Order: sequence, then C-alpha cells, then structure tokens
Amino acid sequence: MKKVNISIICCFLILFVSAQNENICLSGNCVNGTGELKYASGEVYSGNFKNSKPNGEGILKESHVDSIILLPNSMESKKATTSTIQKGSWKNGELNGEGYMLMKSQKFIERKEALPDSSNGLKYVWNIYSVENYVEINGHFSNGIVEGYAVTESYTTKQDDPKSKVGNRKYEGNFKNSDRNGKGKLYKWINGSYQLTNEGEFLNGKFIKPLK
Repeated sequence: MKKVNISIICCFLILFVSAQNENICLSGNCVNGTGELKYASGEVYSGNFKNSKPNGEGILKESHVDSIILLPNSMESKKATTSTIQKGSWKNGELNGEGYMLMKSQKFIERKEALPDSSNGLKYVWNIYSVENYVEINGHFSNGIVEGYAVTESYTTKQDDPKSKVGNRKYEGNFKNSDRNGKGKLYKWINGSYQLTNEGEFLNGKFIKPLK
C-alpha cells in the first residue's frame, strides 16, 4: 500500500511540475486569432497570434523579483523588482516594426528622520523609500532588437515623489543592435527642459564625432 501511495504522489508531482512549465491560454484564441497567453516564465502577452506566436498588434508584460534586500537599519526586507512592457507590431514572436518598450527597476533607500513625540521632544525613525529607474524606447524594432531610428528617454524618480522625474536623458537618432550607432542627438534635462548636449556621430553607444 505504501508503494502505491508513493507512486500516486510522484504522479501528482510530475503533473504539477509539467503544468508549471507550460504556457496557458487565459482567454481567446492563442493559436491563430486574438487572445491572452501566460508563458511558463510568467510573461503575459495580449494581442494577435499566428501559429501560436505573437503576430500583429499586441502587448507583452513581464515582472520578476531581482533580489531580496535586507535594509541594515530597519532590519526590514524588501523585494527589488524589474518590470518590462513591450507593445507594437509583432512577427514570429518578436517585436518587428514600430514599437514601444518601458523598463522599470527598483531600489530602496533608508533615511533617518526626526518626528515629534508625546513629551514634546523628538524621536528618530528610519523611513524606507522606493526609487524607480525608467528607460523608455519609442522606435523601430527588428526581431526584438532596436534597429533604425528611435527615441529613448531615461530618468529616475525622487524618493518622496513617485511621479517625479530627475536625471532625465534623451537620445534621438539611429540604432544598431540596440545601441546608439550613426547620427543622433543627445539631450540633458536642465532647468525644466531638455537641452542639446551632443549632436553628431555615435558608435556603440559613445559619441565620437560632432556634426559639421
């Protein structure tokens, strides 16, 4: 009897692991049509399909935990996450044509702050703030890679204001293999607006020659 029970348990475990490793069609037609598919990796795609792959207009969303951070002063643990959104025109499971990508990563900061207490004195506490780093890409993609003309913007939020943008950088120009290559313009956010800092030739992400 024990051998039978062990066999049943093993079968259930195999079925459970198999289910965890399979893609799941949440709604619609995920083969040839319009639907929503959840991949075994956790990504979710909503849009058009052809031969079980994203094909046509659609959006792909992904979010995962990068690390679990133990903050030294508060002794509190936080999950640092990275999330990505890709939307636009798809072909054979990859962005092809005009598309948009947004990548967001988190970090946490502790700050010691003074608060009034009941004895009209001050007490000190450690407050925790989430800071997000963003990269946005609008432009042309080829097989999931930024290729051709695109506009990218990167920025960080302030500790006290999740809707704020600081350290803004923007690039307008040509890309090859998802890196700045060819003619382009680089901007920096100064006093409330973007100011041009470099214009000319870029190679593998680096500015090499100004525009004549």
